[in-house]
Amino acid sequence: NGAQPGKSNAAGTLTFSQRLRLARGAAGVYLFFISYGRLQERVFGFQGKGGQKFCYIWFFQMVDALGNALVGLSGRSAVGATQGRGVPHELLALNGISQVASKWCFNKALSAGLSFYIATMAKSMKLVPVMVGSLLAGRAAFTARQVAQAACIAGGTTMVSLAEGSTKSGASTARGLVLILVALAGDGVTGGLQRR
Repeated sequence: NGAQPGKSNAAGTLTFSQRLRLARGAAGVYLFFISYGRLQERVFGFQGKGGQKFCYIWFFQMVDALGNALVGLSGRSAVGATQGRGVPHELLALNGISQVASKWCFNKALSAGLSFYIATMAKSMKLVPVMVGSLLAGRAAFTARQVAQAACIAGGTTMVSLAEGSTKSGASTARGLVLILVALAGDGVTGGLQRR
């Protein structure tokens, strides 16, 4: 059809190589998201011989941030540093702070007695506050198709969470519920900052 390899055609449809890259990326995100969630569940479900639970949230955050930094460093080594002076350092700093605060609230909610069933549902619905934050703080505009896609993603992951409810059920404390709401609000702030 005369389109360049790897480029979208005039109608805006994806080429085979782009679809393949998209599928690989989606599979990678799904794999690591599920793996991270299972490891997180094991950490916060741990009980010592005396019945004590894991409560070292900042240590957990530090290990998480160190892993992110190492991945970022390897990516920078492979691709190179960002060129030019147009890097919005203030927005990046605020974005980092909002991400760390949101993750701390999420992990603290688990430590404070939020059930993994509710936590999984909250993670499934994370796209909603991110889009709201992008609308309010990032001045974004979403098409009806994008809203429908977000609804399908949130609805699908919620149904999976409900199907697994028997293994993740349990009572949640009021403190855990408040913290997960704050974490979702933080995700919305992060979404708005990233959009800007």
